[in-house]
Amino acid sequence: MAERRRGSGGAPVSQIADCKPLGGEAMRRSSLILKNLRLSVMDNSSAFAFSTTITGSFALLNLVAPASAVRIFAGAAGTVLAFMVAEWLALLFLRHQPDDESTSTRLFGRMMNFVSVGLALGVTTLIGHWLSGTTSWFVAGLLSSLVFILIEGLELAVAEAREADE
Repeated sequence: MAERRRGSGGAPVSQIADCKPLGGEAMRRSSLILKNLRLSVMDNSSAFAFSTTITGSFALLNLVAPASAVRIFAGAAGTVLAFMVAEWLALLFLRHQPDDESTSTRLFGRMMNFVSVGLALGVTTLIGHWLSGTTSWFVAGLLSSLVFILIEGLELAVAEAREADE
């Protein structure tokens, strides 16, 4: 019986099944790529989620209170104020907290970013219906950012509690 081949000109199926695990240099490269992928995800996931939040917030507001230069600056001012408040509170209350969060905790916590992004966008939608004009842009920037920061902190706390239970 003729040996089946995968695709055109590929190796026989029996040879593919008999593949040996990666070794030496190939294993080192694979491990290096995976390690750096993990670092990239950890280092960028919060920034990516927040960028999605603020971009989505401004797009939603634009539907009910069309953007202008003043409104965009008002939204940015609200966002910056939210981060200033969060950083000030963290500095004030968390001076002596050890940073012992594991890699898996951070990865799992940030996998749940859809919750923080979704709730922040929900807050923006409500603000867009309750307030109007430039005020809505400032308040939405402030509150959607605070909601994002708070909920992302809760997501990480859930991930840490999950890891502690294991």
